[in-house]
Amino acid sequence: MPYLGALQPWQVVFLVAGLPGFAIMLMMLSIREPARKLAAKDSGQRMPLAQVWQTFRDRRDFYGNFYAGMASLVIVLYAFPAWMPALLMRRFGASASTVGVQYGVAVLITGSIGVLAGPVIAGWLQRRGRIDALMRVPFFAALALVPISLALAFAPSYEFAMVVATLASFTYSLPQALASSGLQMATPNRMRGISSSVYVFVASVMGLGAAPTIVALLTDHVFADERSVGLSLSLTCAVAGAVSAFFVGRALRGYRRVLTLQ
Repeated sequence: MPYLGALQPWQVVFLVAGLPGFAIMLMMLSIREPARKLAAKDSGQRMPLAQVWQTFRDRRDFYGNFYAGMASLVIVLYAFPAWMPALLMRRFGASASTVGVQYGVAVLITGSIGVLAGPVIAGWLQRRGRIDALMRVPFFAALALVPISLALAFAPSYEFAMVVATLASFTYSLPQALASSGLQMATPNRMRGISSSVYVFVASVMGLGAAPTIVALLTDHVFADERSVGLSLSLTCAVAGAVSAFFVGRALRGYRRVLTLQ
């Protein structure tokens, strides 16, 4: 390539993946900062940290359960894409190129549909009087991930495993936009940045740190067989889904209570 010389295929992949960033950068330049619309009871001053901490404490029935529940759900979000290719190659003998194209396209399509479908489902529930719709959809998504993840352990074929993977991709994508929106709705204007930062931190630690590691530890030290990665992935995601459903279910009551205070 001009000015770059000869590149290996893996280097070309990274180069192509980074190119859309330039287009995104240009689009971001066209975005203007919106006017702030504070609630009547808010002032334009920064909320003191003591007041932020007190708000977290007063609404801990929502915040504590929300962070724990969504952090658990993020484990599924990161574990599946991290280990599904290894499962398909080790257990069913698929090539890396086949898995890369087929699983990659499947996740791209079903994940996008899931993110877009979440608000549609939540809007449908809200029109039927469910004020907690933004948290109700994540609860049912987490619940559904338990049997979906368990099914992976019994996948008899490559095709069946792919169906399970695409179902999981759609399901764990459903709550992603809703959870952030629900957090904003339940948080006073002047501490929304802090609450979102805590959410991103917790989700990143559990997702990027814990999710791939848990599956690897189970595979190497519990089952002691690299071909058992499917069982490790299934067990990790099923337990994470169940834990998420437990905490998000507990957050529902706190969420409804907090909305009445806004």
